[in-house]
Parts: sequence; structure tokens; C-alpha cells
Amino acid sequence: MAIFTDKAAIGQELIRCVNLFAPDYGLDVVAEVDYSSNATDLSSQVLALKQADPDAILCDSYIGDATLFVQTLKEQNYKPKMIVAKANGFTDDQFGAPSFANGYPEGGKSTYSESQTRAASFYLNGGYSYDNRYLLDFNYRSDGASMFGTNNRFRNTWSVGVGWNIQNERFLRDSKFFQLLKLRASVGNPGNQNFAAYQAFSTYAFNGWMTNIFGTGVILNQLGNPDLAWQETVNYNVGTDVTVWGNRVNVTFDYYVKITDPLLAIITTPGSMGITSVTMNAGQQKTNGVELTLKVSPVYRPHDRINWNISLNGTHAKAKYAKIGNAFSSLNNEGRASLSGMTRYYDGGSPTAIWGMRSAGIDPATGKELFIKKDGTYSFSYDVNDEVVLGDTEPKLEGVIGGTEETTTGVVRLMAMAKDGALRYPVFNINDANTKHCFDNHYGTGQSTLDGIVRATNRLLCGRTMVVSGYGYCGSGLAQRAKGMGMDVIVCEVDPLKALEAHMEGYRVMKAEDAARFADVWVTVTGDCNVIDEPAFKNMKDGAIICNSGHFDSEINMKWLRANAVKVEELKPLVEEYTLPDGRTITVLAEGRLVNLACAEGHPASVMDMSFANQALAAEYLFKHASELEDKVYDVPAAIDDDVARVKLETLGIEIDTLTEEQIAYMNSWNF
Repeated sequence: MAIFTDKAAIGQELIRCVNLFAPDYGLDVVAEVDYSSNATDLSSQVLALKQADPDAILCDSYIGDATLFVQTLKEQNYKPKMIVAKANGFTDDQFGAPSFANGYPEGGKSTYSESQTRAASFYLNGGYSYDNRYLLDFNYRSDGASMFGTNNRFRNTWSVGVGWNIQNERFLRDSKFFQLLKLRASVGNPGNQNFAAYQAFSTYAFNGWMTNIFGTGVILNQLGNPDLAWQETVNYNVGTDVTVWGNRVNVTFDYYVKITDPLLAIITTPGSMGITSVTMNAGQQKTNGVELTLKVSPVYRPHDRINWNISLNGTHAKAKYAKIGNAFSSLNNEGRASLSGMTRYYDGGSPTAIWGMRSAGIDPATGKELFIKKDGTYSFSYDVNDEVVLGDTEPKLEGVIGGTEETTTGVVRLMAMAKDGALRYPVFNINDANTKHCFDNHYGTGQSTLDGIVRATNRLLCGRTMVVSGYGYCGSGLAQRAKGMGMDVIVCEVDPLKALEAHMEGYRVMKAEDAARFADVWVTVTGDCNVIDEPAFKNMKDGAIICNSGHFDSEINMKWLRANAVKVEELKPLVEEYTLPDGRTITVLAEGRLVNLACAEGHPASVMDMSFANQALAAEYLFKHASELEDKVYDVPAAIDDDVARVKLETLGIEIDTLTEEQIAYMNSWNF
């Protein structure tokens, strides 16, 4: 190998380290070539590498130098066998909070923190299989980690597992029903070292925000615990794997018991200690659980690379504390058993339970909260002994509280589901918000569709005839943009009001099979299926271009076209020419899928922003009002819609008038 790096100290350190460790990996360093940072000529360096003829070049440089290096390789027609490169200086566009730059004055420095942990492991593992019927594996480890107390740095862990492939036994070997029938069991005590680096150490910090005449002081930041031990869990697991019916049905079932002893608990401390919490070991936690996975393949054709899988996963677990005793009774009584103040450590208690006294509300006579005791009586005093489990941080069911939908077709489907009683949660109809369909659908679809057509075909649009199927917000926007490009536009519609509107806008309106005779370009934006169908194909002029900007690939009857074409030729990616029996050709863009997404980038962000704003604000509304909403489709509240429009105007620097109180009164009265 050869090394190519700069002459700076870090580059020279790289050369030293590579030469130090290369022999251990059987590597021979045949050349060490360095350069001055920001060099303008690397021809001599590249020539030296070329003469050394290494099997690989290790390149470490900044982006500008790396670019020059690649250019010089091309100039000297040198193609190394392998380059292992790392270039520094690339910009990163993933800024979660761009305002961070405002936090530092010019010439100031940012702050950072770093931590370091060390670990050592010694392990032995192995496995044995007899006739692919009887399986055995084992593991033994001794691990040490710096994040635990000095008195408990090392912990030994082990595991043993057995398996039985019953389908390979003689009595099932010829069975065509079972492809897999396995029983398995395992036991082990894996340890957990995924904890903070210095949780067992007493750490101190400079008190930079409160100083005195003596300067900056040092405060206790964390109280150490030299006896902090590993969180160790003994796992017991039995399970089975079953595959039947030609690999079409797969079932996996597991029953497990996990006993974690000792636990690691973060305990809050009194304010007088000067620290908020301390980490310590506390008792035991036992968890029983079952897991079930069912996978069914209604269509299973691996040779054709066609599979349709339906999976169902289910899990149930119950955990409880043990061996707590009275160790945390005082912390429970003082509400200091956790940082949240609602966790309690009791034998038999759940680690995810939320504890507290039941509340009867505010007493109107005194203004004090009235609590309900365990015996059903009332008291103004909060007593920890009367606490009960009020809830759980792990709900019995996890799922969706609501949703938002911004596509026309999606909203139609959801409304149909709600009508049939099939909708299981409330959904907000983003598509019909004025700040969505009047802009995203109308202006966005028009521009992005034409952009996709031009990119795919590079055809001149002016002077051509475009047929637009569907004159909703998308279709009207597309027709408007096409007309502006100098195209003659024909509209196909099934809604008499929309058809009349298109006529009044100056477009020709006709049936699809008649419009086919004129179409140079045909775009469907209906959300329906088979909009361009057999009658249109039979009348379509030679060389017509057809595409879809409305809904998946169902709007164009591609099945008919593929079945009746005598020849299909890919002119370029996403552009296919279908030749019909009479010699006419039809060009299909994006395989009938959404042309504005497949052949372009979709709508511009400057019009999609209002759609996304509606989604975000509707999701917030869902969260706040979930208990009030039924399982149906809701319109976006007018207040949200208006607020999105108002903010959009502000971002554009546009100011508008506001109504006076007199004008508001006039508009809402009848007796002026």
C-alpha cells in the first residue's frame, strides 16, 4: 500500500500509525507521499504513486485537495487498483436548529462535551448440530466495564440453547405438509452495560453561572456509588417455529420469563444534597411474556420473484417487582422513588404503573383539592398510603388516535369507509382545505405535470393539442398552465357542472373517444380507473403521448394496451412506445404511474408548504381533541385554514386590509 496525505501534523501522525500497525495485517508500505495543504499542483505526488505501483492507496485529505488529486489522476491516466479515501470539509445540510449560530458572538467558541468508557471481554462460544436434527449452542463471557462501581467492575454471563428440527425425523421426513417444525429452548443471564459513562462516579462541575470574589467555584454534579452492580437478567425461553403449506404459512411462538436482579434505579434526592438523583441497585423485576408472529403468503412464486405476504404480530408481557421489601419505603412515602414522582417501588408492583391518590376535584367551598382514600372516604390531605394505580405508561393497546389525508383519492376512500362503518379513527380531510386544493392541487399539479412531460420527452408544447381528463382543481390548473404554454386544450368530464365551467373558461369539451382523434398529449387527473380505455385507444392519433397525474397507474388501461400491442419499445427510461396492429404508435410515460413524480420532482415546496402546515396543525388538533372526535372524516377547522393563509402572506411580504368594526357589524346585520 501507499499513503497519500498532507504535511500537517495530523498527516504525519497518520503515516506513523500506519507504519506501526501495517505489519500486523500483512501490509507493506511501499510509498509515503505528502503534500502541502491547499496545493495547486499534485503532478509530482501522483507520479511518485504511479511509480510505486501499490495495490491500494490510503488517501486522507480535505475536500479541495481530494478534488485536485482526482483531477491529476485523470490527467496522468493513472487508474489505481484501489483507493481508500477519507475527505474532510464536506458541508452537512442536516441542521436541526439553524439558529444555533445566533448563540455565539463573533469570534466566540462553541461548547461541547465528551465521555469515555472502557470495557474488556473474554468469551467462549460454540455450537453443535447432529444430523440437522438436534442442535446445541452455548456461550460464556466475562465482561468488565468502567461505568460500574469499582467494587463490581466484572460480571460473568452465560447462555445455553437447544433445538429439535422435528421435520427431519424419519416419521416426518417425507411429509409435504411441514417445511419446518422446530422446538427450541434456552436459558442465560445476559448483562446490561448500556448506561451512562460516569453513573458510578462522583463528578464535579465548574460553577460558571454564579461566581464570587474568589473566582469560579466547583460544585458536586453527581454522587458516585462504588458498589453499583451490573443489571443482570436471567432469561428463560421456550418456543416453536412452524412452516407449512409450501412455505405459505409461517408461525413463530415464544414464551419467556425474565428475572432481572439487581435492578438499576435512578432515585431522586433531597434538594439539600445539592444533586437531583443518585443511581443505585434495587431489588428484582420479573417479566412474563408471550410473542406470536403469523405470516401468510396468499401469493408465493419465488421463481417469478412475486410474493405477497401478510403478517400479524402480537405480544403480551407483564412485569412486577420483587425483593424490594422496605428498602424504599421512605422514598415511596416522600415521593422520591423516581424523577417523575409517580413511580413507586413495591413488591408485586408494576414498573410501568402510575401511582397517586384518586381525585374528586376541587371543593367549591374551600378551593382545595379533595382526595379519595382507599376506603372510599374523602380527605383534603394527600396520604401516600392511600395511593392506587391510576394508569400505566405502557397502554394495553397501542395504535393511532387519528390521521390526516391530503390526496383527493385518499379522502374519497376514507369517506366511503366512514359511510360503511369501516373507519376506526377520526381523519382530517386536508385535501379540501382551501389553502391546500386551491394552491397545491391547482398550481402545483399544473406545473409539476408539464415539467415531467417536458423532461421525459423534450417536446415543444406550443401549437400542440392536450386533452385533460378531469376538471377539478388539478385538471383546471393543468389546463390553465397548458393554455399558457400555447397549447390547444380539450377537456373530458363526467360532471355536467365541471364540463360547463370548462366550456365557459374557453376550452373545448367532448367525450374521450372523440377527443382521442385530436390528442397530441393526454393527461388524466381524475382519481378513477380506465379513464383512457379501449374506445379512446382505437381512435387515438398516431404518435400520441399519454400519461397520468392523478392516481396510481389505474387511470390508463395498461392491461388492454399491453394485450393489444404488437411491439413495445423502451425509447428511454420511463418512456415506452406501444405499436398497435394497424401501425399506430402510442407513447406511455412512467408506465402509467404519476408522471409528475416519476419524471420530475413533484410539486414545488413553495406551494406544498401550506399543505404540510395544514397536516401539522390538524395533527395537533387531533391530539388535543381526540376524546371529542368520532370515527369519521372531518374538515380542517376554518381557523386553521385562515391562519395558514395569513402566515403564507406574511412570508411573501404581502399586507392586506382588515375590516373595521363598523364593516363587520354591517356584514352581520339586516337592519342598517
